[in-house]
Amino acid sequence: MEVPDLVPSLPFFERSLKYYDPEVKAEVRDNREKNRIEFSTVGELACAIEDKCLASSADRNNHSQEIKLLRFSSHTDNFGLLPLYPPVPERYWTWHRCHNHYHSMEVFVSYHLLDTDGNRVAEGHKASFCLEDSSCVNSEDRYFYCDEEQGISVNCGDHYGAELDCQWIDITTVPPGNYKVEVTVNPVKSIMESNYENNVLSCMIELDEDGFYTTDNCLHSGKLYS
Repeated sequence: MEVPDLVPSLPFFERSLKYYDPEVKAEVRDNREKNRIEFSTVGELACAIEDKCLASSADRNNHSQEIKLLRFSSHTDNFGLLPLYPPVPERYWTWHRCHNHYHSMEVFVSYHLLDTDGNRVAEGHKASFCLEDSSCVNSEDRYFYCDEEQGISVNCGDHYGAELDCQWIDITTVPPGNYKVEVTVNPVKSIMESNYENNVLSCMIELDEDGFYTTDNCLHSGKLYS
């Protein structure tokens, strides 16, 4: 079937969980014992309020309230036979004032935190995206740009770094324990794909009060890699 096939990248996801340092807003490979979570405040996350990606426990009127965020990157490739085009016409895209661009998809990827029984323990969110060709197997194939025509070309990928707004799960109210971080691309199937079985990534983590450990148990639901 000549349609897109969206495949989230496990290497990008796993590497960002292990090495992203919110203090320097970059991946840092050092000898730290555990990975870092971000401590922020409601007042510092004004754009996140606009994007509706804070948990309901966040008091929008209390700018000093502390928020704990588990950050990671999201990279989605299109390994299908046709480019991905936004499912709605441009006139219905949503303008995001904070980021100064349109989001062409209101539900492109979802983020959740699950306990060992598979129950959701943190309020995940469905992130909206400004779709573009961040990178391509052949750089000359890059066609889509966020501030122009949006989409993802064949053999190209859209990358959202861990430092960006809403690239997180709000874990403010989550107690220490063992959890699964789960990422699902095209969760409501608003885009027709040739294969929906390769859309989910997951990594196990051990969370404590000020950081977390990855357990090297990261999985991809599809067959390209695991």
